[in-house]
Amino acid sequence: MMKQVLFGSLSAVAMAIATAATPTIAAELTTSNAANSNVVRQTPPVTLVNLAQQGHFRNQGIPSSQALTQAIAAGQVTPESLVQAGIQSNLVNSDTLNNQGYLNVVEVQFREIVQDFVISSSDVDN
Repeated sequence: MMKQVLFGSLSAVAMAIATAATPTIAAELTTSNAANSNVVRQTPPVTLVNLAQQGHFRNQGIPSSQALTQAIAAGQVTPESLVQAGIQSNLVNSDTLNNQGYLNVVEVQFREIVQDFVISSSDVDN
């Protein structure tokens, strides 16, 4: 009986050490492409949109700040085009273009940006 308790306790400690030794950060999952061994960070969709607002993707044709808001409202910047810019910047994996959940989160962020702009514009008029 004592051996079973001791073995069980040691197993639990070993599992805890193994888990602590390999932390996973949800915000930056990394994947490795075996063909060319590039490491691509999987940037969360909200972070990707924030980076766009800050001008991180200007070189890929994605405007920043208020110009981004206007481009989103006009349909010139889409979730797919932003993800493509993220792929070109090695911030998102190319498979992300097929991830409807990821694209949906970007779309929700886009709607919030446009909605916030409309609300703030109407506040100025009052």
